[in-house]
Amino acid sequence: MRARQLLLILLLSGFFFRAEVLAADRQQPATEDPILLSKQIIAGYPEHWSNGANNQIFKSFKLNVKLKDQDWIYQLLESPGLTLNLEGQEGQEPPYFSKEALLELLKNAVVAPETTSRQIARATLEKGLEEYNNAYTIAISYQNSQNISLEDAIAFLDNRYGYAKLEDARTLMESASPTASVKLDNKKIRDKLKSIDNGYPEKISLDKALTEVYDFYRLMEEERIGLAAFTPYIRFKEVMEELNKSRIAQRRKYRSSITISKPDGDSVWELNDPVSLEWSTINIPTDKSLRFFLVKGEMVVQELGTFKNKGDAKGMHLNKNIDSGEDYRVVGIELFPANKYYVAKIATPNFSIRRPARKTQTYHSTTTTKEIAVQSTVPPVSALAAPDSLRYERMSFEGRKISYVKELSVDATDIRISIWDHGRQDDDIVSIYLNGEPVVSKHHLTYRKAHFDVHLDPTKKNDLFVYAHNLGYYPPNTVSIEIIDNSSSENIVLNSDLKSCEAVLINVDQ
Repeated sequence: MRARQLLLILLLSGFFFRAEVLAADRQQPATEDPILLSKQIIAGYPEHWSNGANNQIFKSFKLNVKLKDQDWIYQLLESPGLTLNLEGQEGQEPPYFSKEALLELLKNAVVAPETTSRQIARATLEKGLEEYNNAYTIAISYQNSQNISLEDAIAFLDNRYGYAKLEDARTLMESASPTASVKLDNKKIRDKLKSIDNGYPEKISLDKALTEVYDFYRLMEEERIGLAAFTPYIRFKEVMEELNKSRIAQRRKYRSSITISKPDGDSVWELNDPVSLEWSTINIPTDKSLRFFLVKGEMVVQELGTFKNKGDAKGMHLNKNIDSGEDYRVVGIELFPANKYYVAKIATPNFSIRRPARKTQTYHSTTTTKEIAVQSTVPPVSALAAPDSLRYERMSFEGRKISYVKELSVDATDIRISIWDHGRQDDDIVSIYLNGEPVVSKHHLTYRKAHFDVHLDPTKKNDLFVYAHNLGYYPPNTVSIEIIDNSSSENIVLNSDLKSCEAVLINVDQ
């Protein structure tokens, strides 16, 4: 009897906790501080956040069988009209799904809605318990120390949604018994599946997958088939959409932002003078760091530095090889954001950089007066002395040092170069240069190979190097390159960051 009463209390508290989650996000501005709001929720609902509360909750909701890796994709159908997992994923490694798993999910949503509903419920339960445990760990830490950081407060508020979904997920699971599949005989559905199959590579990014899931569910609604005609799932989806909308609104509320006040559109930086930055932020503590870059057009030309969020930085010096121009901007980015779903970034309006004017020296002789123009810059790289072994090699490019990692030979002047992301796909953007000329400009690296045919100069060593336009999510930018001639191929890996480029030398056998 006691166990039943405890279980009933837990079930009822799940309902009230869901209402509390939604109500907490509609509080007046006085209670919008994430630290204060977290403390209020932890103190107000001890049945969820006190010592030992997690044991009964896990015992009540834990599944007997762990989900397989590919089963997590069913969570995309928790609320197909919302981009919950996509919201604010700037600066984060984007999740990818296999095309095969996505097609299987969509097909099952039509031919086996009851079984699919159970899988959706299982995925929601597993994820909900994981999120509840994250929130519970933060709550216990706070109650032991009476201290909670901004990062932990935002994480607690986000993860508390997991518990609010548990009872609805279990209700759906118990309402949906496995049934035999029906025949897939709807032409519009078959055509849509075929279009997805033909339109994507083997892996599909989260944003594309969410778009396809949303469009597919709308098609099921139009045709009144599958999940869109299964009442228990429809009820579950409506509740999840309400919770997830509230969650997205909260994530937006705690977004950070950066405003750069110096330089502005009227600023002119002199090349030889020290430069300074001034900025302000919202929702970024003063002990956090920001990173700033100097950009010309769309290309990063110098990293200005990483600074604590004190509002200004002074005494930076520009690279001597920077040219005069009116299309420079400063880009600032937040490092290690408290809200992991959003990274604050800002770019100033275009401003000017000016090289020093030429100085003139005048000297007199008994017969004439001459003026000599003196350029107050360092000599160009090509004029610097270099060891004989490097006399054919490029030493730098647009202020970045070039390091040669390999020299190889090919048997033809016309070869093919294939490039793709080495290791993790993390939104690297690169240009590839051959003999100082772009083979490809601002290419977004993916797991898929991109192919380029190039012509080599047989009379010299040809230098091939990678130029990074960003740092991706996992610096440095790392590119896999396959060099293919008439008879063989060779794979190399080149790295690049905002200060240096790796390169290879390619000789043509005569």
